[in-house]
Amino acid sequence: MTPRHLFVYGSLKRGSTVVERSLLDVGARFVSEGSTTGELYDLGDYPGLVPGENGRVQGEIYEMADPDRLLKALDRYEDARPDGSGEYARKILRATLVGGGATQDCWAYVYQRPLDNTARIRSGVWKP
Repeated sequence: MTPRHLFVYGSLKRGSTVVERSLLDVGARFVSEGSTTGELYDLGDYPGLVPGENGRVQGEIYEMADPDRLLKALDRYEDARPDGSGEYARKILRATLVGGGATQDCWAYVYQRPLDNTARIRSGVWKP
């Protein structure tokens, strides 16, 4: 079974002004702030998550009303292509919810391009 939850850590977080943020407002319910293992990189106007065991990336967890429909729209926004050639790939990650330590399998968009001279965001927090 595929997850009904989505972990966002960048331009789709609450407070962002990107138009695509409205997709979450109408197609998902905010569940909790949370985090996942990995490293966060500054790509200019948005960040990139690279999964791994070093570090934690802070974000938000949403429950999607219609995952197939919402993820199709978000795949276009995130440049997550079925053939794997996009800037991001949609992967299942385990996120930890704030306040209690419960975990949830979530879809997340992970960065898959070279990180040459890209600065790591050591705090794991990107603010829109």
